Order: sequence, then structure tokens, then C-alpha cells
Amino acid sequence: MGAYEHQGTPILPTTGSLTITSTPPGSSIFLDGTSTGTITPATLTNIIPGTYTIKLTKAGYYDWSASVTVTAGTTTPVIATLTLITSTISVTSTPSEAIIFLDGTSTGTITPAILTNIIPGTHTIKLTKAGYYDWSASVTVTAGTATPVIATMTLTVSISSPINGAILVGATQTLLSGTVIGTDSITGTLTYNGIASTLNIAGGSFTTTITLHKGKNIIIVSVRKQAGNTGFATVIIEVADKKEIIPPGQKPTIALDDSTKIEILDNPFTNATATITINDNPDEANFALADQNLPKGVDISGLAEAVREFKLFERENANAGTTTGRFKITIPYPATIPDDKARDLKIYWLNTDANRWELAGGKSDMANHTVTVEVTHLSIFRAAFLSSPLPPKVIVYPNPYNARRDDRIYFKGTIELSLIRIFTLSGELVKEIKASNNTQDWDVKNAAGCTLASGMYFYLITDTQGNKATGKIAVIR
Repeated sequence: MGAYEHQGTPILPTTGSLTITSTPPGSSIFLDGTSTGTITPATLTNIIPGTYTIKLTKAGYYDWSASVTVTAGTTTPVIATLTLITSTISVTSTPSEAIIFLDGTSTGTITPAILTNIIPGTHTIKLTKAGYYDWSASVTVTAGTATPVIATMTLTVSISSPINGAILVGATQTLLSGTVIGTDSITGTLTYNGIASTLNIAGGSFTTTITLHKGKNIIIVSVRKQAGNTGFATVIIEVADKKEIIPPGQKPTIALDDSTKIEILDNPFTNATATITINDNPDEANFALADQNLPKGVDISGLAEAVREFKLFERENANAGTTTGRFKITIPYPATIPDDKARDLKIYWLNTDANRWELAGGKSDMANHTVTVEVTHLSIFRAAFLSSPLPPKVIVYPNPYNARRDDRIYFKGTIELSLIRIFTLSGELVKEIKASNNTQDWDVKNAAGCTLASGMYFYLITDTQGNKATGKIAVIR
């Protein structure tokens, strides 16, 4: 053949392609109603020329669809923007006309209102209105749904006098006054140290006189509107017989004329001014229950006046105080008490959680008719006689203890608050127990909770006056 040889007829393409992108990406692609198994962005190949319907779906968005013509040998672009399915939030409040904030930004609307085009997810709704505390809540909205938000706002109550945390010296009465914004149909209640009474609110303000007692006074003013809105305010007032300002880190001694005294040995406020208070006649209601349930062997006859309360506060704020540190306190007792009986005097501190007196210790000074003790916290303290010595015989059983038949050892004859200590024969402390009744039990474990090994041990029981009882215990495993 010649220089130009016939090569045959060219083969023309018979299919086309589609490139599909979307905002947002990750949308599922359907071709003529059938899933392609791909997501955007994607290229569909080997498509026979013709007109097709492309549909894109994605959770949280409306479906998108369009017709597209495929031409042989070409790639046709398809660009789609899916529309987000939004939600609405219906906001109502009591009272109405509260300003609505969505995620910290004002919506420019007031209640009641419907917020539209809300993107699904968690949002914060805040309502504000003069005379009420701000109200806020988190709300989770789902695509295509209407979410209700119903708010009852809290009234703003302000107590202007006395100020919260004030420490008053020798006060018996004080004027309580304050304001409530929004005066329509408001009723008030005054709760003073747990006792409630009606409080008259006129013209958005209230004024009344209250009688204070020694120590802490808790005053609560609560209000309620006819619509159901409520509000309250609380002030705590400390009333003392003596108040002393303590410069940072100083360790002074503060005394009353009757020989009541407190010496600060370790001031916890090394960098702040502190206030110490003394009450020489604390409110009996604070410790009446403890007086009725005295520990065994404790007698308070003739000592009704030998009760004192000591407190230490940061600066002059009764709400920012502490009772911890290291102190030496002195309480006077009546000079009519004979010296031989005064030797039995000890100081007890009031455990307010248990409503009982706990032994602090102490030593009597018969010349000055006082009892002194060193403590690490402050409270209400009283002098009391501790006259019951440890019984001469304490019965310990079972002895020997056999783990195969016994589950614990009992100390019968201990008085309340006696200290039981168990040692190895070499003198190593195994366990320390404070007796809580006449028969104290022990689970035969050491201080770490581990089972005690077989062997011989000895015990030492010391009562609150220093009387001692000793003996040996055999343990068999």
C-alpha cells in the first residue's frame, strides 16, 4: 500500500459522567431514585446519555433534587446547596414582656414570642425584666420541631438594713427595712431564726423592728405575687457582748471584766484583719438539747452561768469567718463552789451537728475561780463537773479471742468517752478506740483495717480524768 494507509473508523464515546458537589458535603447521592452508594463530592461515570434526576439527602437538611442531561463524552457538573431544617422556640414568661436573649444576644423581642430559624442543637435562653432576677435555661431543639420554653421569674428583694454579715455589740433590737420592685398584689413573710410571721409590704417597701438574740441571727424576707412569682433575701447578723479587731497575724489576749478570756495562740488570718467576738450569755436555745442529754458522769448543777461563746471572723464579716486555729480559753465559775469540787471542773464544747457536749479538757484555777483549756476550734463552751471515775474493774471478753468462734472483743465497764488503746507486747500501737457506751466492742482489726495476727496484746483504758485500767488479750487465729 502507499504512504497513507487506511486506519479504520474512530470509536466514539458512548457514555458520560457527572461530578457532584454539595454544601454541606457528605450528602447521599441518588440517581433516578436509586442510591449510588456514594456521598458528595463524587464523580459518577459510565452514564448512558440522557436526562436524569439527581437527589441529595442529608440528615438535618431538606432533600435537594434537579434534572440533569448527560452527554456522551462529557462530564457534567452538578452543584447543590442543601437547606438546613430549622426549628422554632416558643417563649412565654410570668410576668410577660421580659426581654429575650438567645445565646447571649438580644433577639429584640419580648415575651410571649416565637423565635424562628433556630439551628438544631442546644441553646441558652435568658430573660430579663426590671424588678426580677435574670432567668436562664438551656434548651435543646430538634430539626423541624417547635420547642416550648415557659419561665416563672423570681422577684428581686433587697434588704437595706441591717447589712448582711454585720457584727453588732450588745444589740437587742434593730430596724429591718428593704424594697421589692413591682408592688401589685405582693404578700410578704418574715422568717426570723426559724419563726415565720406576716410582713407588711406597702408601696414596694417594708419596715419592721426585730428583737435579736446573742450569737447568729438568720433573717429571711420572702415575697409572693398573686401570679405566682416569688423571691427572697437573707441577712445573717452576729450579736456579741464584745468585739475586737485583730490586725493580720497578731496573737492578742481578749478578756471580759468577769475573767472570761481568750488567748490567740495561732491566728489563721496571717494576711487579713480578723474580728473576734465573745458572748458571756449565749442563747440557751442553741444548747438546751445538749444540756438535756449530758454524757454519763457530767454534772452542770450550779453552772448555768458558766457558758461562753467565742467566734473568729475574717475582717468584720460574720459570713466570712472561721472557727479554726489554736486558742486558750478561760471560763469563770461561781466562787461559791468549794475547791475540792472545783478540781472536777472541765470545759466542754458544743457539737452542733450531734447536739451534744464534747469534752475539751481543762484545768481549774481555784484562786481565780476559772477553768482554762487549749482548743483548736471555737464554739459554745461550758464548764461542767466530771465526777465519774473509771470503774475499778473492766471486763474484757472473750479472752482469749478465737477467730473460729468469735467475731469481736468487748470491753465492759468503760465509761463514755474513755480512750481504749491496744498495743503489741513490744509497745507498738495497734488500735485506738473512743468508748461510746458502757460496753465498747472491737472488731479485732488494726488502725489500717487489717485482721490482727495471733499473739498476745495488752490494752490501756484511760478515762476523761486520767484514771487507767490495763490488761492483756490473747488472740488465736
